[in-house]
Amino acid sequence: MAAEFSRELSAKVHAGQLRRAALGFRQGGPLGFGLRRELIDENRLSKGYLKRGQQKSLKTDNVVLRLGQPNEIEVIQQIFQDYVEERKSEEEIVRWLNREHVPNHLGRPWTRRMVDYILRNENYIGNTVYNRESNPLRGGKVKNPPSLWIRTRGWIAPAVDRNVFLRAQRRLTLRWLHLTDDELLDRLKSLLEREGRLSEAIINDTLGIPSIKVYNGRFGSLRNAYRRIGYELKWDFDWVDRSGEFNALLGDIAANLGARLEKTGSVACFEQGTDVLTVNNRFAISLRLARSWRSSDRKPIWTINRRAILPAGHIIAIRLDESNNSVLDYFLLPTKAMTGSKIRFMEAGLYRFDSCRFRTSAQLAKAITHQIIGRVQTGKTKRSKLACPSPRRCP
Repeated sequence: MAAEFSRELSAKVHAGQLRRAALGFRQGGPLGFGLRRELIDENRLSKGYLKRGQQKSLKTDNVVLRLGQPNEIEVIQQIFQDYVEERKSEEEIVRWLNREHVPNHLGRPWTRRMVDYILRNENYIGNTVYNRESNPLRGGKVKNPPSLWIRTRGWIAPAVDRNVFLRAQRRLTLRWLHLTDDELLDRLKSLLEREGRLSEAIINDTLGIPSIKVYNGRFGSLRNAYRRIGYELKWDFDWVDRSGEFNALLGDIAANLGARLEKTGSVACFEQGTDVLTVNNRFAISLRLARSWRSSDRKPIWTINRRAILPAGHIIAIRLDESNNSVLDYFLLPTKAMTGSKIRFMEAGLYRFDSCRFRTSAQLAKAITHQIIGRVQTGKTKRSKLACPSPRRCP
């Protein structure tokens, strides 16, 4: 009888929540960025805004959602602008937010999940949605079909235009559309016919074309997908086939270097994707693999290319052997050394880098401790522009 009473009470409480949600009242759950809760009485007169952790105390009071501060609304609008109009990825938007030290409602570094939540949240076009998920008594969490959602329109002032929001949803939906192998190849071939060439940037930036990760996972490598559509590149494409291997090597080097720095009392965090190691919440060090290739005269050349994200600070160029399997040495360079699109290393000119060349990771870590961290502690160097917002948690 007690169990039956609990089940009946649970059903009644849920029904009451659905009725109140249909009236536009908030029923709990995490609050999104740029939103705040307003407390209103039985006559719908405002009693002020609730801070984080505060709750209503009277049964006759209700809570409704309102837009936050103007600067927060500008950030939301910029996120939609970058995603819809500028065709930027969620990762690029996250890097921009953290690079510019844009604060959020959680007081933590921005993540891809935060940006994705903003892009999907109907609150920013004035709607409230409830009952997307339910958790019945003694049952697991259940995702409800859209027919059971409780949606009220126009209860919040819109932060973004509805058409912009719908375009964002279309791009998000296309990203997760499952395609067969033949459909993937047909889209890639159509893109080749339209653009005349293919590259990682072209594939990732084109609406309706899955990212290169999809092609790598489905066909083993991007080059295999190219071959299936009859597209052959004239230059060496080995680095694409081994991209996963190179990323793993770079991660291992960053972990080893971070562990050595932490033994000296520093705190280091490594951000995958941008490949930036941030030390003591203030020093940005970009890690780049200098892979070997052969020039026309058959002499080996090692190259690192400039990336779109290059924070002020230093670059560690990691030179690999001629088979690109193991590390030869390390070069610790200031970012201002990257004056063009790339830096090249040749055997005949390596003497120019003797002062910043290190044979082992132990020597490199020691140089970072003394040349970068030590100088700041004595007031001889300026603070790096990029900072990891939390010293113990990577973005």
